[in-house]
Amino acid sequence: MATAISAKLAATVFACVDLDTLYPASAFQGLVAFDIYVVKGEVSTGQKVSLASQFAKQEMTIKGIEMMSDPADTNKVRILCSKPMTIKIPLLNNGGWTISED
Repeated sequence: MATAISAKLAATVFACVDLDTLYPASAFQGLVAFDIYVVKGEVSTGQKVSLASQFAKQEMTIKGIEMMSDPADTNKVRILCSKPMTIKIPLLNNGGWTISED
């Protein structure tokens, strides 16, 4: 019997935006947008992922997905997640953060 094995999500964070601060009285309340570069795997809403660096790790659920307007590079995606409880947003060093599927 053959089974399909899909690669788990691995992505690097290159920017983040606290949507709660930008749009305090909107549907974005309590959400953070992470601009990521997908190295492998797939992104989907409802997916459980971890935001991690060498100093901290926080589990999150992807609530929404936006495609970046860069037709030359379709691996750039914006994901919307609940605001992390233990990690301060905006991230101080975007280069050291990753998003991975558990």
